[in-house]
Amino acid sequence: MRLFKIKNINRYLFSLISLISMVSFMYPDIIITAGHSYYIYSKGNFYKNALDALIYKNNHIPAVYELPIYIIFAIWNLPLRIISLLIGKDVFGFYASNSTNSSLLFKLLWAKLFVILFLVLSAYVVYKICLELGMSNRKSKNTVFMFLFSIFTFFPVLIHSQYDIIPLFFMLMGIFYFMKNKIILFIVYFSIALVMKTYAIFIFIPLLLLYEKNIKKIFMNILLVSSLLVILKLYLKGDYYYHISQKDFTIGMMNRLFTSNIISSNGHISIFIIILFFVCCFSYLKVLEKDEMKILSIYIPLIVFMGFFSFVPYNLQWIILLSPFISIMISINYTKTNKILEALLSFSAFMTIILYCNEIILFIESYYLPKIYRANGVQKFQSIYQIVEGIFKNSVILGHVPDLLSTIFVGSSIVFLILNFPQKKWSINNIEKTEITEKDNLIRLSIPTVLVVLFLFCYYYSG
Repeated sequence: MRLFKIKNINRYLFSLISLISMVSFMYPDIIITAGHSYYIYSKGNFYKNALDALIYKNNHIPAVYELPIYIIFAIWNLPLRIISLLIGKDVFGFYASNSTNSSLLFKLLWAKLFVILFLVLSAYVVYKICLELGMSNRKSKNTVFMFLFSIFTFFPVLIHSQYDIIPLFFMLMGIFYFMKNKIILFIVYFSIALVMKTYAIFIFIPLLLLYEKNIKKIFMNILLVSSLLVILKLYLKGDYYYHISQKDFTIGMMNRLFTSNIISSNGHISIFIIILFFVCCFSYLKVLEKDEMKILSIYIPLIVFMGFFSFVPYNLQWIILLSPFISIMISINYTKTNKILEALLSFSAFMTIILYCNEIILFIESYYLPKIYRANGVQKFQSIYQIVEGIFKNSVILGHVPDLLSTIFVGSSIVFLILNFPQKKWSINNIEKTEITEKDNLIRLSIPTVLVVLFLFCYYYSG
């Protein structure tokens, strides 16, 4: 029957677990950020209002991100603002004391829908990039499904509800126009990404050096891409509450860059920054051949982000930054070895999520349908890790699992980068010789499916 073809199973299964995740899971961070966006429309100092706000779990958490993140959320929440003004009742404020469970659920779903919108937009850009690389329409679509089915995409967006997908979308747009040799648009899109999340500069500089060899023009373009961020910083220079909100967060991010280091006579040398330096040198010294720039514009972000996740302590949701580049690179060079390496990387990510993801909330149960599944019981497991801990109780192996996962990730990344260094034989014709199978995509989709099942089991099993 057609219903049971692997292609259809993939689509139905993805739709099912996406819907379940959409209405079930959320990390508190998006609630805080969407809530802070309310103060864009309020009188007075935005950062002061956010600092004074009573927010999630009665903590006072400041607005730690740059202002554009809150502005873009405020624009998305404009319909809620308009409805509030028309009916004379607040349906926008996430922390309003008079919010009913149903109205709060609606606001949470509305916030989550925003990141899913950017996931759809990013998937479309991945499709356009694949076409630009010379892939057929069919293979480009299959690469998009590979991107969507990956644990590196599914967890950060559909479960975690994180919004690193927003700057990633602008970075992908910048890379697309970089491939088309439209450097002005490349700079414009990366400047938007940079003003939201500064890690965009780690990709922009190596790509710029790949294209531009004139030192004067290189510095000019770096100044151009930084212009929005510089203007923002100058605008907020005298804002006391901005600096109070940002200080600890910024210091923490900077410290992470030097966590993995080499001790020298004069201090600590960041391993990631050394990797970034070598990538920049490679880009600057590289003499490009025909169509080589297009593949390198995927390969270089892959080196940078694999180096970042190997040697910089990261938040789980950031793994979305790897996803499009892994998917596209595997599609370019679709070999059995690459599929094995992808499986190892995915397994490493899956197990890391199990070990460290303790703050995902089941918001349907918390805000809308309390006790519907567990009316007479008490939640036995607070996280998936507690299940693992119970199985391997008193095992010395459990304490070394994080080290083992890091070793698998770093080792697989190094081998992947070596085997997928762009080669002349990767012509458009050769790229089309290998096809992504629906069976392979079903295996990819099985990992987020198991994760969703485990999360639901944790919340609904009462023992």
